Amino acid sequence: GGTAYLGVGAGIVADSVPASEYQETINKGKALMKAVELAESGLEELK
Repeated sequence: GGTAYLGVGAGIVADSVPASEYQETINKGKALMKAVELAESGLEELK
């Protein structure tokens, strides 16, 4: 077990809606966490 550091963000432009940008960031973070979980489970199967 190691430590992973993930970064997520959204592109802010003149007509950005703060709540939508926040939700986009949350969604990206969830997708990254799912990818890490799947990768970890695949590594466990190799042991």
